[in-house]
Amino acid sequence: MNEYLPFALTYVERHTESAARVLHGLPPEDTAALLEVIPHKTGVRIIEKLPPQYATQCILKLSLEKSAIYLRESNTLTGSGLLKLLPASFRRSSLKTMPDDKRGSLKKQMSYPGNAVGAWMELDSPSIPIAYSVGQVRQMLRAIKGEIDHSLCVVDKDGELEGLMQLSRLARSRAKHAIRKIVTRDIDPLSDKELLTEAFRNRDWGRFDAYPVLSSENKLVGLLTIKNLERGLRALGEHSTPSKAVQPPTNPAQAFMRAVRGGLRTFAGVFTRRGKPGESE
Repeated sequence: MNEYLPFALTYVERHTESAARVLHGLPPEDTAALLEVIPHKTGVRIIEKLPPQYATQCILKLSLEKSAIYLRESNTLTGSGLLKLLPASFRRSSLKTMPDDKRGSLKKQMSYPGNAVGAWMELDSPSIPIAYSVGQVRQMLRAIKGEIDHSLCVVDKDGELEGLMQLSRLARSRAKHAIRKIVTRDIDPLSDKELLTEAFRNRDWGRFDAYPVLSSENKLVGLLTIKNLERGLRALGEHSTPSKAVQPPTNPAQAFMRAVRGGLRTFAGVFTRRGKPGESE
Protein backbone atom coordinates (compact mmCIF):
# COMPACT_ATOMS: atom_id res chain seq x y z
CA MET A 1 0.00 0.00 0.00
CA ASN A 2 1.21 3.50 -0.77
CA GLU A 3 3.13 4.96 2.17
CA TYR A 4 1.02 8.13 2.09
CA LEU A 5 -2.37 6.40 2.04
CA PRO A 6 -3.05 6.47 5.81
CA PHE A 7 -2.33 10.20 5.82
CA ALA A 8 -4.57 10.71 2.79
CA LEU A 9 -7.50 8.99 4.48
CA THR A 10 -7.05 11.08 7.63
CA TYR A 11 -6.81 14.26 5.58
CA VAL A 12 -10.03 13.49 3.71
CA GLU A 13 -11.88 12.74 6.94
CA ARG A 14 -10.80 15.92 8.70
CA HIS A 15 -10.55 18.40 5.82
CA THR A 16 -13.18 17.31 3.31
CA GLU A 17 -13.61 20.67 1.59
CA SER A 18 -9.88 21.24 1.26
CA ALA A 19 -9.41 17.67 0.00
CA ALA A 20 -12.09 18.22 -2.64
CA ARG A 21 -10.25 21.31 -3.91
CA VAL A 22 -7.03 19.33 -4.21
CA LEU A 23 -8.76 16.41 -5.94
CA HIS A 24 -10.33 18.77 -8.46
CA GLY A 25 -6.82 19.53 -9.69
CA LEU A 26 -6.11 15.85 -10.41
CA PRO A 27 -7.16 13.65 -13.34
CA PRO A 28 -10.65 12.15 -12.71
CA GLU A 29 -9.24 8.62 -12.71
CA ASP A 30 -7.02 9.48 -9.71
CA THR A 31 -9.95 10.87 -7.75
CA ALA A 32 -12.05 7.86 -8.74
CA ALA A 33 -9.31 5.58 -7.40
CA LEU A 34 -9.47 7.31 -4.03
CA LEU A 35 -13.28 7.19 -3.98
CA GLU A 36 -13.11 3.44 -4.52
CA VAL A 37 -11.13 2.79 -1.33
CA ILE A 38 -12.32 5.34 1.23
CA PRO A 39 -15.46 4.75 3.35
CA HIS A 40 -18.47 5.62 1.23
CA LYS A 41 -19.85 8.12 3.76
CA THR A 42 -16.64 10.12 3.44
CA GLY A 43 -16.72 9.68 -0.33
CA VAL A 44 -20.25 11.10 -0.48
CA ARG A 45 -19.04 14.22 1.35
CA ILE A 46 -16.27 14.58 -1.24
CA ILE A 47 -18.67 14.10 -4.16
CA GLU A 48 -20.97 16.78 -2.75
CA LYS A 49 -18.07 19.28 -2.63
CA LEU A 50 -16.76 18.67 -6.17
CA PRO A 51 -17.93 20.69 -9.21
CA PRO A 52 -20.73 18.68 -10.91
CA GLN A 53 -18.97 18.29 -14.26
CA TYR A 54 -15.83 16.94 -12.63
CA ALA A 55 -17.75 14.73 -10.19
CA THR A 56 -19.62 13.21 -13.14
CA GLN A 57 -16.34 12.27 -14.81
CA CYS A 58 -15.29 10.55 -11.59
CA ILE A 59 -18.60 8.67 -11.31
CA LEU A 60 -18.13 7.30 -14.82
CA LYS A 61 -14.75 5.86 -13.85
CA LEU A 62 -15.97 4.11 -10.69
CA SER A 63 -16.96 0.48 -10.39
CA LEU A 64 -20.64 -0.39 -10.75
CA GLU A 65 -21.08 -0.92 -7.02
CA LYS A 66 -19.45 2.35 -5.95
CA SER A 67 -21.14 4.54 -8.56
CA ALA A 68 -24.54 3.22 -7.46
CA ILE A 69 -23.74 3.94 -3.79
CA TYR A 70 -22.61 7.50 -4.42
CA LEU A 71 -25.59 8.37 -6.59
CA ARG A 72 -28.00 6.82 -4.11
CA GLU A 73 -26.54 8.30 -0.94
CA SER A 74 -25.67 11.81 -2.12
CA ASN A 75 -28.23 14.45 -1.19
CA THR A 76 -30.97 14.98 -3.76
CA LEU A 77 -29.51 18.24 -5.05
CA THR A 78 -26.12 16.67 -5.75
CA GLY A 79 -27.59 13.44 -7.11
CA SER A 80 -29.96 15.19 -9.52
CA GLY A 81 -27.16 17.44 -10.77
CA LEU A 82 -24.94 14.45 -11.48
CA LEU A 83 -27.70 12.43 -13.14
CA LYS A 84 -28.49 15.32 -15.48
CA LEU A 85 -24.90 15.26 -16.73
CA LEU A 86 -24.58 11.49 -17.06
CA PRO A 87 -25.35 9.67 -20.34
CA ALA A 88 -29.06 8.93 -20.71
CA SER A 89 -28.66 5.14 -20.59
CA PHE A 90 -26.50 5.37 -17.46
CA ARG A 91 -29.03 7.73 -15.87
CA ARG A 92 -31.98 5.42 -16.57
CA SER A 93 -30.19 2.35 -15.26
CA SER A 94 -29.00 4.19 -12.15
CA LEU A 95 -32.49 5.43 -11.32
CA LYS A 96 -33.77 1.86 -11.44
CA THR A 97 -31.50 0.98 -8.52
CA MET A 98 -32.94 3.73 -6.29
CA PRO A 99 -35.62 3.29 -3.61
CA ASP A 100 -38.98 4.66 -4.78
CA ASP A 101 -38.90 7.78 -2.61
CA LYS A 102 -35.34 8.68 -3.61
CA ARG A 103 -36.10 8.09 -7.29
CA GLY A 104 -39.18 10.30 -7.04
CA SER A 105 -37.24 13.14 -5.39
CA LEU A 106 -34.47 12.95 -7.97
CA LYS A 107 -36.89 12.99 -10.90
CA LYS A 108 -38.74 15.93 -9.35
CA GLN A 109 -35.59 18.00 -9.00
CA MET A 110 -34.35 17.05 -12.47
CA SER A 111 -37.64 18.30 -13.95
CA TYR A 112 -36.78 21.94 -13.16
CA PRO A 113 -34.89 24.09 -15.68
CA GLY A 114 -31.32 24.74 -14.61
CA ASN A 115 -32.01 28.46 -14.11
CA ALA A 116 -34.96 27.91 -11.75
CA VAL A 117 -34.90 28.00 -7.95
CA GLY A 118 -36.28 24.45 -7.86
CA ALA A 119 -33.16 23.08 -9.55
CA TRP A 120 -30.97 24.38 -6.71
CA MET A 121 -33.14 24.06 -3.62
CA GLU A 122 -32.56 21.43 -0.94
CA LEU A 123 -35.30 18.83 -0.77
CA ASP A 124 -33.63 16.92 2.08
CA SER A 125 -33.30 19.77 4.56
CA PRO A 126 -35.14 19.00 7.82
CA SER A 127 -38.01 21.19 9.01
CA ILE A 128 -38.65 22.20 12.61
CA PRO A 129 -42.10 21.51 14.14
CA ILE A 130 -43.64 24.71 15.51
CA ALA A 131 -44.73 22.82 18.65
CA TYR A 132 -41.14 22.01 19.66
CA SER A 133 -39.05 23.71 22.30
CA VAL A 134 -35.51 24.91 21.63
CA GLY A 135 -34.17 21.94 23.58
CA GLN A 136 -36.14 19.48 21.45
CA VAL A 137 -34.83 21.08 18.26
CA ARG A 138 -31.25 20.81 19.48
CA GLN A 139 -31.79 17.11 20.18
CA MET A 140 -33.31 16.67 16.72
CA LEU A 141 -30.36 18.35 15.01
CA ARG A 142 -27.81 16.30 16.96
CA ALA A 143 -29.48 13.13 15.69
CA ILE A 144 -29.35 14.22 12.05
CA LYS A 145 -26.54 12.88 9.88
CA GLY A 146 -24.46 15.63 8.38
CA GLU A 147 -23.81 19.20 9.42
CA ILE A 148 -26.57 21.82 9.39
CA ASP A 149 -25.07 25.26 8.75
CA HIS A 150 -28.07 27.28 7.60
CA SER A 151 -31.49 28.44 8.76
CA LEU A 152 -34.34 25.92 8.72
CA CYS A 153 -38.03 26.07 7.90
CA VAL A 154 -40.54 25.91 10.73
CA VAL A 155 -43.78 24.07 9.96
CA ASP A 156 -47.11 23.29 11.60
CA LYS A 157 -48.48 19.77 12.16
CA ASP A 158 -49.71 19.63 8.55
CA GLY A 159 -46.34 20.65 7.10
CA GLU A 160 -47.45 24.18 6.24
CA LEU A 161 -44.80 26.89 6.47
CA GLU A 162 -44.82 28.97 9.66
CA GLY A 163 -41.52 30.79 9.26
CA LEU A 164 -37.75 30.48 9.43
CA MET A 165 -35.47 29.57 12.33
CA GLN A 166 -32.02 31.14 12.22
CA LEU A 167 -29.35 29.04 13.88
CA SER A 168 -27.85 32.04 15.63
CA ARG A 169 -31.15 32.72 17.37
CA LEU A 170 -31.56 29.06 18.22
CA ALA A 171 -28.09 29.06 19.81
CA ARG A 172 -28.86 32.13 21.94
CA SER A 173 -32.21 30.89 23.24
CA ARG A 174 -32.77 28.82 26.35
CA ALA A 175 -33.71 25.17 25.98
CA LYS A 176 -37.15 25.70 27.52
CA HIS A 177 -38.16 28.46 25.09
CA ALA A 178 -40.92 27.58 22.63
CA ILE A 179 -40.03 27.71 18.93
CA ARG A 180 -43.32 29.51 18.18
CA LYS A 181 -42.06 32.46 20.26
CA ILE A 182 -38.74 32.91 18.50
CA VAL A 183 -39.51 31.89 14.89
CA THR A 184 -39.02 34.60 12.24
CA ARG A 185 -42.33 35.00 10.44
CA ASP A 186 -41.70 38.04 8.24
CA ILE A 187 -40.07 35.97 5.53
CA ASP A 188 -40.81 36.26 1.81
CA PRO A 189 -40.74 32.70 0.42
CA LEU A 190 -39.44 31.89 -3.03
CA SER A 191 -41.35 30.11 -5.78
CA ASP A 192 -39.87 26.90 -7.13
CA LYS A 193 -40.37 28.26 -10.68
CA GLU A 194 -38.71 31.61 -9.91
CA LEU A 195 -35.54 32.41 -11.81
CA LEU A 196 -32.39 32.11 -9.74
CA THR A 197 -31.28 35.58 -10.84
CA GLU A 198 -34.57 37.04 -9.60
CA ALA A 199 -34.20 35.23 -6.29
CA PHE A 200 -30.78 36.85 -5.93
CA ARG A 201 -32.02 40.36 -6.75
CA ASN A 202 -35.33 40.31 -4.92
CA ARG A 203 -34.41 38.89 -1.51
CA ASP A 204 -32.39 40.18 1.42
CA TRP A 205 -29.55 37.65 1.48
CA GLY A 206 -27.66 39.84 3.90
CA ARG A 207 -30.35 39.17 6.49
CA PHE A 208 -31.17 35.53 5.76
CA ASP A 209 -28.87 32.70 4.69
CA ALA A 210 -31.76 30.62 3.33
CA TYR A 211 -35.31 31.06 2.05
CA PRO A 212 -38.23 28.61 2.02
CA VAL A 213 -39.41 27.51 -1.44
CA LEU A 214 -43.11 27.06 -2.21
CA SER A 215 -44.87 25.34 -5.11
CA SER A 216 -47.58 26.96 -7.21
CA GLU A 217 -50.06 25.46 -4.71
CA ASN A 218 -48.24 27.28 -1.87
CA LYS A 219 -46.91 24.02 -0.45
CA LEU A 220 -43.44 23.94 1.09
CA VAL A 221 -41.21 21.98 -1.29
CA GLY A 222 -37.67 22.94 -0.32
CA LEU A 223 -35.14 25.46 0.95
CA LEU A 224 -32.70 27.57 -1.06
CA THR A 225 -29.52 28.34 0.88
CA ILE A 226 -27.15 31.15 0.01
CA LYS A 227 -24.43 28.56 -0.73
CA ASN A 228 -26.60 26.82 -3.30
CA LEU A 229 -27.72 30.15 -4.73
CA GLU A 230 -24.07 31.01 -5.32
CA ARG A 231 -23.40 27.55 -6.80
CA GLY A 232 -26.31 27.95 -9.17
CA LEU A 233 -25.30 31.42 -10.31
CA ARG A 234 -21.74 30.22 -10.94
CA ALA A 235 -23.06 27.27 -12.94
CA LEU A 236 -25.22 29.54 -15.08
CA GLY A 237 -22.17 31.63 -15.90
CA GLU A 238 -19.74 28.76 -16.52
CA HIS A 239 -19.98 29.07 -20.30
CA SER A 240 -18.56 32.59 -20.23
CA THR A 241 -16.53 32.63 -17.01
CA PRO A 242 -12.95 31.32 -17.10
CA SER A 243 -12.43 28.59 -14.53
CA LYS A 244 -10.38 29.68 -11.55
CA ALA A 245 -6.83 28.41 -11.38
CA VAL A 246 -6.24 25.76 -8.77
CA GLN A 247 -4.50 27.33 -5.79
CA PRO A 248 -1.07 25.94 -4.91
CA PRO A 249 -1.66 23.35 -2.20
CA THR A 250 -0.32 23.67 1.31
CA ASN A 251 2.24 21.14 2.54
CA PRO A 252 -0.40 18.76 4.00
CA ALA A 253 -2.37 19.04 0.76
CA GLN A 254 0.78 18.28 -1.25
CA ALA A 255 1.27 15.09 0.75
CA PHE A 256 -2.38 14.25 0.18
CA MET A 257 -1.94 14.77 -3.56
CA ARG A 258 1.09 12.46 -3.58
CA ALA A 259 -0.96 9.83 -1.81
CA VAL A 260 -3.59 9.92 -4.50
CA ARG A 261 -1.12 9.95 -7.35
CA GLY A 262 1.42 7.59 -5.86
CA GLY A 263 -0.37 4.27 -5.82
CA LEU A 264 -4.08 4.43 -5.07
CA ARG A 265 -4.99 3.23 -8.53
CA THR A 266 -2.83 0.17 -8.02
CA PHE A 267 -4.30 -0.40 -4.56
CA ALA A 268 -7.89 0.01 -5.73
CA GLY A 269 -7.47 -2.05 -8.88
CA VAL A 270 -7.95 -1.17 -12.51
CA PHE A 271 -11.38 0.34 -13.09
CA THR A 272 -13.14 -0.10 -16.42
CA ARG A 273 -16.57 0.70 -17.75
CA ARG A 274 -17.31 -2.99 -18.45
CA GLY A 275 -20.60 -4.06 -16.89
CA LYS A 276 -21.55 -0.59 -15.63
CA PRO A 277 -25.15 0.66 -15.74
CA GLY A 278 -26.42 1.28 -19.22
CA GLU A 279 -23.44 -0.38 -20.91
CA SER A 280 -25.55 -2.83 -22.84
CA GLU A 281 -28.24 -0.34 -23.81
